[in-house]
Amino acid sequence: MVWKSPAISTGAKTSVSLEQTPPFPKEGIKLSSLDFFIAECGGRSELEGLTTTDVNNMYQKPLTIHMKSSYCDFLKTQNSNSVGEAKVFISHAWKYKFLEVLDALQK
Repeated sequence: MVWKSPAISTGAKTSVSLEQTPPFPKEGIKLSSLDFFIAECGGRSELEGLTTTDVNNMYQKPLTIHMKSSYCDFLKTQNSNSVGEAKVFISHAWKYKFLEVLDALQK
């Protein structure tokens, strides 16, 4: 199935179909679980200087590519307590240094 953006109109009879909007995930990875992720990658020294794109390509994709799913969904298959109801949504540029983003989130 291909998701299509709903038509946008400035007219008075604007109608948006929710059926055309992809579902937004309600689960996320707990911030407290990121230390475990870092350890699984070999520690902070292995991730130093890497961008989020780098970490995704080098560490997350190899774990999730066979499932064709998110890292969050992968963790759920591991009976992990690392996944819970999302309380916030974090958006950042994937060219930022991964550890700097995590450090900022933890502060």
